[in-house]
Amino acid sequence: MYSYTGSGWTSWTNGAGTSTLMRMICGVMKPTSGTVRLGKYDATNMGYRNLLGFLPQDFGYDPDFTGMEFLLYVTALKGLGKKTAKERSENLLEQVNLEKDAIRKVKTYSGGMKRRLRIAQTLRN
Repeated sequence: MYSYTGSGWTSWTNGAGTSTLMRMICGVMKPTSGTVRLGKYDATNMGYRNLLGFLPQDFGYDPDFTGMEFLLYVTALKGLGKKTAKERSENLLEQVNLEKDAIRKVKTYSGGMKRRLRIAQTLRN
């Protein structure tokens, strides 16, 4: 059984089941037994997903997306309208110091730039 109360950054040692737990919290994987709860929400109820920011170890993206297109895409997945998604994406790119690189293809980003884009993805909530 895992129990975590609070908010902020969470990391555990390798092999501790972190990826499995996060997959269950995100609704990607169902527990084989028991339940997973996030506060008052059961993981099978997707109502809490707007509260969740998750930075996976690996992330998929279309290499022909620009940084802005990528954030617009993942922000749209959260159900935001176009205007709000654009404003939020611009703000996020500024927060991670990628606003000047917003129109560059992600495949041309350095490793550090890709990590910052992933952080912006996590902060989009």
